[in-house]
Amino acid sequence: MQMINIEEFTNTAADYKVSTEKAYRQGIIGTNDRGFQITKETFQDILGDREYEISKRNDIECPYRYSTRIVGLTFYCITPFLLFADDKDKIKEEI
Repeated sequence: MQMINIEEFTNTAADYKVSTEKAYRQGIIGTNDRGFQITKETFQDILGDREYEISKRNDIECPYRYSTRIVGLTFYCITPFLLFADDKDKIKEEI
């Protein structure tokens, strides 16, 4: 059984805490295998003229998932409503 280096472990935990707090201040809620989940306000701020996709989710409370890619990273937000006027015609798929 491999022993954990406690100093390295606690340093990593401290780094993670600082990074998580910094990310949260930037509007990044979390991350998973689909990308970085961000607030809808952050999504609107970073979007600019970038292309984005909308997926319909099987969720009554927040049925829409918006996503865009920046420098190879996927950023997405989940919303209870469409963010822009013409978005109803842009919904790509159900997930």
